Amino acid sequence: MLRQRSIRWQLTGWYVLSLTIILVIFDVSLVLMVRSHLRSQLETDLNEEVNELAEEIEFAKTTEEFEARFAHHYAEHGGYSFQVSRLDGTVLFGTPWLRAHPLPKPDSSRELAFRRLEEITLSHAGRHRLLCRTVRGPSEPLLIYVITPLARSERDLWSFIQMLLLGSFLALLVAIYGGYRIARRAMLPVERMAAAAERISSENLSERILVENRGDELGRLAITLNRTFGRLEKSIAEMRRFTADAAHELRTPLAVIRTEIEVALRADDDVEGMRRVACVTLGELTRLSNLVDQLLTLSRHDAGVQSRNFEEVSLAAVLNDVVDFLRNIADRKQVSIEFSELSESVIYGDDVLLSQLFFNILDNAIKFTPAGGAVRIGAEPDGEFVVVTIEDTGMGIDSRHVPHLFKRFYRVDTSRNNSSGGTGLGLAICQAVVDAHGGELTVESEPGQGTKFTVILPSVTSICVEQR
Repeated sequence: MLRQRSIRWQLTGWYVLSLTIILVIFDVSLVLMVRSHLRSQLETDLNEEVNELAEEIEFAKTTEEFEARFAHHYAEHGGYSFQVSRLDGTVLFGTPWLRAHPLPKPDSSRELAFRRLEEITLSHAGRHRLLCRTVRGPSEPLLIYVITPLARSERDLWSFIQMLLLGSFLALLVAIYGGYRIARRAMLPVERMAAAAERISSENLSERILVENRGDELGRLAITLNRTFGRLEKSIAEMRRFTADAAHELRTPLAVIRTEIEVALRADDDVEGMRRVACVTLGELTRLSNLVDQLLTLSRHDAGVQSRNFEEVSLAAVLNDVVDFLRNIADRKQVSIEFSELSESVIYGDDVLLSQLFFNILDNAIKFTPAGGAVRIGAEPDGEFVVVTIEDTGMGIDSRHVPHLFKRFYRVDTSRNNSSGGTGLGLAICQAVVDAHGGELTVESEPGQGTKFTVILPSVTSICVEQR
């Protein structure tokens, strides 16, 4: 398996690759420009030589006079070779070595205005650049040839390419070194953040990453990580508190059951005592079973695996069922349950979870309302939502407790052995159910005046609009 390269090497590689592409494009363009310039310069030189030779021919009055001038000036002439011939191809004058190499003749239809520039290959002499042209001679039109080998210009071009390649190679070496240094310097803050993150553990969640520059990307990354660590610290603290509270709640009924069984084992043929032990044990087991069910409900909600049988549910029907179930308890406490007008609102949800939601709220309202008090229930549509209010005339809740009511195992009465027998999970489950339905749960309370819970749930109409 190939080892993953570090980001600094990846940055360096991309930087060098980009520079290589730029250099290749630049070098190829420059070579083509230089090659074109050399060809153009060579053509200019050939034209000058042809014009010079044409002037000699025009000034010569006889063939013998031109032959003398040609032998004196053009037999050896700085890398250029010449040949003068009739239009039929008969060679009159020329550089001696060219006589062994036949040169192309002009088209007879263009005798008086012929000019051609081309590249030819001569046997045993290599590639040459040829310029031929017709001029008027002393007695007849003549054809002038001027050729020069391409080896010199090609040698100059190759020397230039070698210098260009060497310069590009050195530039790439400098780019690799400089790119790595730049990438290493750029990644130093990331390495420091990684080292700081490594030091942060479940036992040291209070440490944070140093934010060097809040304005750049790395600064924003450090801020985001610090916020994440803050949320993680808060979640772990809540988890530890939840675990401790759950252990305490589980330990109490288990201790009672153990004590009662030990008492029963010491008793001899005490039927009434055994019956009392069985009743106490059954009550504690029921309490323990309820606690385990509540913990399981919350754990499923946290894990996102809670089964939801969502369908269209009549809100009035759910509330009536819950009230009918709690009516006897309210009557025993001499607490009246009053309905305001319940609209026939339909919501999309799980009727079991919704029943548990309203059961927990109403059970608390009845439990903390003294004899002669009342619990009022109302439900009415509000745009795309349905608003359910449950208001009691009970003892109320101090304002310092209100923000914490939906926390797990939080109870206004800090005594673990309070008369209510609650576990402190009921309202947490209510919040979980409302969240699962995409709603909102709020509470308002004043000591001695009572408490009001407000549940806002999306109606079927709003769900249909969103799905559309």
